[in-house]
Amino acid sequence: SLYWMARYIERAEDLTRLLVVNFNALLDSHPDVARQGWESVIQASGDQALFAETYKEVNAQSVIQFMFWEPLNGNSVTSCITKARENARSVREQISSEMWEAINRLYHLTRNPERAKEGNPIEFFKVIRDRAQSYQGVISATMTHSEPYQFIQLGLHLERADKTVRILDAKYLHLNRSSQSAMESSLQLMALLRSCSAFEPYRRTATGELDVENVAEYLLLNHEVPRADFSCIHRCLQTLDVIGEDPISTVKNDSPR
Repeated sequence: SLYWMARYIERAEDLTRLLVVNFNALLDSHPDVARQGWESVIQASGDQALFAETYKEVNAQSVIQFMFWEPLNGNSVTSCITKARENARSVREQISSEMWEAINRLYHLTRNPERAKEGNPIEFFKVIRDRAQSYQGVISATMTHSEPYQFIQLGLHLERADKTVRILDAKYLHLNRSSQSAMESSLQLMALLRSCSAFEPYRRTATGELDVENVAEYLLLNHEVPRADFSCIHRCLQTLDVIGEDPISTVKNDSPR
């Protein structure tokens, strides 16, 4: 339950960030470019068939509705937060009271779709993104870093690795074969990096040009970026090592001979 709680919260945060980034990146794009961009968002979630059954057109409004609110979509942001809360409820004795309060606030924030429609929905999505990120901070600050905590870290980092690969899979071929101008391609690559919270680190450390190959290599193989696949999988392996430790054997091995 802790593992899946972490995966669902991370998935909700990833999807919300993906919506915010693509909305801003595609706002003034040509209709064909915008449609391809929103199609890649659906592809990144793996729900193309369900979307096609539910909505007739691919545009900002339909994709945002599908990815955030749609009750038929088990991977929507609201569905993920609901499932995360259900898993947290089943292991209340393992989590801190601050964690339960934080996930409850996040859950009730997504129960009122009218609130998002009162102003700019993107600003509302940013609030959800920030609350999800804050929840991860509450976990780290209030929960003992024992085996239950390690299961949370395993779920979180595995979900991050999965989402980064999905985003790359959805964007890579389109960008690699695109006939867009250099400026349009650069804007799409910047959006791709921002979708993985990696644009600023890339600009600070990358020595190559901003092209598809360099960005793909960076998001797959970088050791330091939190959502790069190598970094995430390495953290998963470290977590599994901790979970697999025998406390009694550890004590015996550490005792003086």
